[in-house]
Amino acid sequence: MDLTSQTAPLCMAGNQAEFERRLADARVLFAQAWDVATDDYEASIAAHYVAHLESDPATALAWDLEALRRGLMDDRATEFMPSLYVSLGGSYERMGDAVEAKKYFDLAAELGLVHQPQQATPELGGVSMRDQRFVAVHRGGLLDLARHRLLASWAADCAEHVLLLFTARYPEDDRPRRAIETARAWSRGEVSVGAAREAAFAAHAAARSASDAAAREVARAAGHAVATAHMADHELGAATYAIRAVRLAAPESDAISAGERECRWQREHLPEAIRELVLSDEEQRNKKIWSLFAC
Repeated sequence: MDLTSQTAPLCMAGNQAEFERRLADARVLFAQAWDVATDDYEASIAAHYVAHLESDPATALAWDLEALRRGLMDDRATEFMPSLYVSLGGSYERMGDAVEAKKYFDLAAELGLVHQPQQATPELGGVSMRDQRFVAVHRGGLLDLARHRLLASWAADCAEHVLLLFTARYPEDDRPRRAIETARAWSRGEVSVGAAREAAFAAHAAARSASDAAAREVARAAGHAVATAHMADHELGAATYAIRAVRLAAPESDAISAGERECRWQREHLPEAIRELVLSDEEQRNKKIWSLFAC
């Protein structure tokens, strides 16, 4: 996000309000961001944030489609397209349109953001929802702040372990490193969720600008690591793309073994307090993410 834009401070304040579960305040701030938007880029960002807290899927979809329409008119909006595509997919999923949902989830995956599969919940009439184990307590889920911070810290470990594959090729680009540092800072309670999201956008932008395949996956790992501050289920994205980076950097004859070694390293460095949670997440999502966790 362009921090000099008029919408940026309002959206970042809204992010923080949402994290503190002041949802009414967050909605007001996001609406104000829409009101003060002066160009397509600012309008796209604001519309996406308004959609984010909209409970009605049809209304959320309308806002995200407006965000997409405006974003396609300004190249600066490219940085948050993965998040927008996931949001669009989620709205279509909630409305029962599996074809359109998959279309947007696939677009997000192509840009490095793997969608967390949703689960049908009988007590909600079969309506899909996120895995509540990865939804923060302040948002009505089961994840306490201590374990959330451990997930972010472990995700940063996964990304940092392969960071050299990026810095060796692009020594002047510090966006993935800064994303990892921001993830660690959030895990220590030193920066806001808004700052973490900005770092995630920057890391994914670094991925898009990298021509080297392994380096690109490293940047994506860093982006997912810091995005864990906002949505805890990004933790597996960091691990996934770290493994993909190692496999791409290894000789073809050793690629699978190299990935398995990286997977084992990640598991060896899992804090005990989140071990069961992460391992069950790996098992549940393994087939959706290239079966990388069969180690």
